[in-house]
Amino acid sequence: MTDQDFRKKGKLPIWSLTLRETEELLIRKAKKRLAITVATGNTIFDDIKENVAGREHLQEENILVLPLYGVESAGHEGGFPPIIAARIKALMYRQFFHCPFQSPVYDAVVRLDRIQPVIPHYPGWKPEGIALSQEALGVLMAMLREYFGAPQDEEMKALREIVQDALPEDAKIPQK
Repeated sequence: MTDQDFRKKGKLPIWSLTLRETEELLIRKAKKRLAITVATGNTIFDDIKENVAGREHLQEENILVLPLYGVESAGHEGGFPPIIAARIKALMYRQFFHCPFQSPVYDAVVRLDRIQPVIPHYPGWKPEGIALSQEALGVLMAMLREYFGAPQDEEMKALREIVQDALPEDAKIPQK
């Protein structure tokens, strides 16, 4: 970033595109990946469509998703390494949730810190016919509540103690 970024620009390499003072032209690579849908059904009022003409983004239908990232394996060396994966399974990270392999889902980590809105239109979004178990969904929702500032509930505290007791020795945090 430089001092010239986020300033009004009248001449850009794309014809008829201008930027206001708080806008900047960016190029970004995107990757299509599996994600868990955590919120759908925005409130939209049809009676004010005329009032928002040209500004449809003010009330649009989108969903919130949590993307999945792979765990390191022989075929995927760039994923989360085993020590981190073990700690994630033990609920030691507030921003990560383990999602075990169940085809078509690979052994993965759900990243709460990468929650994002998605406009649910094909081909950018395609629902799969799978879902978390009720128990796993309950844990994920409790983690989301905590992530957004709610106090830890007693059931989550007890669950964390149980799974951390089962943590392999090489994944435990060294005591000083």
